[in-house]
Amino acid sequence: MAKSKPASKSTRPAISGMQSPERRVASRSDHGASKPPKSAGAPGAPAGKLGTIVALMRRPEGATVAQMSEATDWLPHSVRGALAGALKRKHGLTITSDKTDAGRVYRIADANARGTT
Repeated sequence: MAKSKPASKSTRPAISGMQSPERRVASRSDHGASKPPKSAGAPGAPAGKLGTIVALMRRPEGATVAQMSEATDWLPHSVRGALAGALKRKHGLTITSDKTDAGRVYRIADANARGTT
């Protein structure tokens, strides 16, 4: 007669912080409910550090990556990533850059200057 396999017992300890799929779905749906409303800035304007970057680039003189990095305490590669990802793709802003003696200066193109009719 062949031996039957014993019932499997989990000898691994539970991993703290792990949640069941049902719990994860529930926590995601409740996540946005407690967010404070956005500031009363321009409609669709990002808040926080992205808002700081936008404010710097909206100045007539624009802003360099070094200036934006210093203002946000981000590393330069994070600033460039925010320009390409969050501001261009997610917020749909048109960002222009000019090479000057001070380095590359970034600006947000004015909506009226885009030629939208």
